[in-house]
Amino acid sequence: MAAIVRTKVELFYDVVSPYSWFGFEALCRYRTHWKMDLVLRPFFLGGVMKESGNRPPMMVPSKLLYMQKDLLRNAAYFGVPLKLIEDPFHVMIEKGTVKAQRFLTAIGDKHPEHLEGVSRELWKRIWSRGEDIVEDENLHLAAKAANMKDVHIQECLKLLNDSSVKLALKKSTEAAIEYGAFGAPTIIVHSKGHPEIFFGSDRFPIIAQIMNEEWKGPSPEPKKMTSSPRIKVELYYDVVSPYTWFGFEVLCRYRHHWNMDLVLRPFFLGGVMKASGNKPPMTVASKGMYMQKDIQRSAEYFKVDLKLIEDPYNVLVQKGSLRAMRFLTAINLHCPQYLESVSRELWRRIWSKGEDIVADDSLIMAAKEAKMEENDIKECLSKMDDSGTKDALKMATEQAVDYGAFGAPTIVVHAKEGPEMFFGSDRFPLVAQMMNEDWKGPVPDQKSKL
Repeated sequence: MAAIVRTKVELFYDVVSPYSWFGFEALCRYRTHWKMDLVLRPFFLGGVMKESGNRPPMMVPSKLLYMQKDLLRNAAYFGVPLKLIEDPFHVMIEKGTVKAQRFLTAIGDKHPEHLEGVSRELWKRIWSRGEDIVEDENLHLAAKAANMKDVHIQECLKLLNDSSVKLALKKSTEAAIEYGAFGAPTIIVHSKGHPEIFFGSDRFPIIAQIMNEEWKGPSPEPKKMTSSPRIKVELYYDVVSPYTWFGFEVLCRYRHHWNMDLVLRPFFLGGVMKASGNKPPMTVASKGMYMQKDIQRSAEYFKVDLKLIEDPYNVLVQKGSLRAMRFLTAINLHCPQYLESVSRELWRRIWSKGEDIVADDSLIMAAKEAKMEENDIKECLSKMDDSGTKDALKMATEQAVDYGAFGAPTIVVHAKEGPEMFFGSDRFPLVAQMMNEDWKGPVPDQKSKL
């Protein structure tokens, strides 16, 4: 009988990060369901952000507004009792968590059996009850709530300013940075002796795929969902974005599985980035490095034939996609039956074959691949520079910004309570939960091989 191979999984976390709490709880729940050895690694998120040159998401106003909603939706999805902080800048930036992380580092060294419990109690203090985690007495209360003995608590509190604890926290932070960390949570899966970095609490389906395990949702025992009424879902997209291609294909596949009316909305991502004050992820070096791996893993997971671009700055920024998006807008206005297929062919040109999507000849070739009639192609090309087409693209872009968009894809679900905006191709489990539908993975008709 072959020996069971267990996979080492490291979770680098800081209790200042609510998304790290979601990832922490999911990994702790799956510890006995997946063949893994989970290693909890407290680190200092402030040091990671400074070293990587990354900015906290709250520094972009539209990201902050989105994050507030996204946190509550994720809290419900992951079954974590999180509440929003009244003054996040004061709590997360001004007060910070360096003392809390040193405390956890000391516990991890002296009494590792309490690391999970105390970490959870610190998250509860800051993110459930809005309580302090800086003062020694409050660190003591968190540890006591985790059933740690007073004598052991005092031992670890005395080590807060000890050089060995400071050095251990620094080394953990540096280890995460060497893996390519730029935020939290940072998850390292040691697959076949090779470390793979994952960022965020939304990559568990891909982690499961790499580990040859099954992701059953935030709890290994998912809740049964019932059918839902028909819901309008708008996808705002730009073919310059590879993550949007993943979201596009998923929504197209689920069109006949979920009770939804899917509306495709071509927009101009450059306009959204400028209006929101957001910056392309490639401007942060470690994000750019991570994105290259993440795109390839996501392409495999979503079953999309994507290849990396040799010169992304030239293709994505200098050449851009304005003309392509005007062409799609003209198609949407005059020949909407071709919008889905021409969009797909433009993604294939740029992201599968590394071909141009700016010149008229390139647009014509994409339309022909989509079986668009010659006369229709000519009509839409002739309408590209019309004021009507430009105004329609501008209007779609402004609508997305009004919903709170700061990137692509932007998905707007028109729920009973009103429109709810989702960003990215990794929020489909939350979208499904809001729509009272069942998320079956990226291909609803395909059974898992895991």
